Amino acid sequence: MEQYNFSAQCKQNPKKFWNYVKNKTSVRSEISDIIIEQDGEQKELTENYDKAQAFNNYFSSVFTIESHLRIPYQK
Repeated sequence: MEQYNFSAQCKQNPKKFWNYVKNKTSVRSEISDIIIEQDGEQKELTENYDKAQAFNNYFSSVFTIESHLRIPYQK
């Protein structure tokens, strides 16, 4: 019933609809602060550069770079 009321209100007031759309489609580009463990201590990272470095360190540690010379072929 609530959706019906909202749609009826939007027909009479299109601005309400577009405010709703804008609210739902806005991009939130900031990464929240993260906590990492470094040298046995927990450290909170607040600067974007530090957060990017922490993610880079993590992802580079879990993925491997394989040589293009040793690609296995299916027989």
